[in-house]
Amino acid sequence: MAKLLCPWELLVQECVAARGWLRPSKPVAANVCPDVPGAPGGTVAFSAGYRHTCGSVLAVLAADVAERSAHYLLDGPAHRTECSNNPDLNEREMHLEIREARPEDAEAVVRVLNPIIEAGAYTVFDTPFTADAEREYILRFPSRGIFLLAVRQADNQVVGFQSMEPFAGYTHAFDHVGVLGTYVDLECRRRGIAAALFQATCAAAVRKGYEKIFTFVRADNPAALQAYLSQGFRTVGTALRQARIGDTYVDEIIIEKLLVEASDGAV
Repeated sequence: MAKLLCPWELLVQECVAARGWLRPSKPVAANVCPDVPGAPGGTVAFSAGYRHTCGSVLAVLAADVAERSAHYLLDGPAHRTECSNNPDLNEREMHLEIREARPEDAEAVVRVLNPIIEAGAYTVFDTPFTADAEREYILRFPSRGIFLLAVRQADNQVVGFQSMEPFAGYTHAFDHVGVLGTYVDLECRRRGIAAALFQATCAAAVRKGYEKIFTFVRADNPAALQAYLSQGFRTVGTALRQARIGDTYVDEIIIEKLLVEASDGAV
């Protein structure tokens, strides 16, 4: 039986193949992507001609892995999808319309969200949402909130969304902080959807007076963390045993992004 590769192994394999570094003879084993957050230890075979430059080769490979992982679904690793199999939608970055969510989008939103929840590995949500519940959520969404959809122009299908709400309503001390969630259709990952949403959400957040975005990422979801970091977020710390998924406790990584320069020039 053929070995099933984990998502990181597939990603490394993809990056190595893109560089043309794999050769059938005289392989040289080397550690792969040691500096990429969440990447497991492992080896990859390089041709003997790269023996003397292995260090620089690995540095380039690590950068490739980090860049490509930023295009992964923020709530999970990549896999072969209907999107990639559809010749009409087989562009690396599909043409998208980014627009505000409306109550009539509720069914489309839960079609994206519920499979992610049901997978049980990417988010701390544990119960799928009904379209009625989502419609009510959109209707009652805070006036300062930001709820943006990524709509594929080829067929007008919602393929991802971001929602950001004020951090707290019990004090004005946190009015400048928003809490963000990001979700991309399991069938349409690595198509620039998340990047387009981040750009639009951050711009809207500044217009609405936000200065900072705050969120949590499951510690067992390194691709999600890397995607956020690639968009200018930074790690604040780790909340240990923050979520309990079934009988398993999961740590969460706390991350933030400053949208406005501080008085001391720090960002």
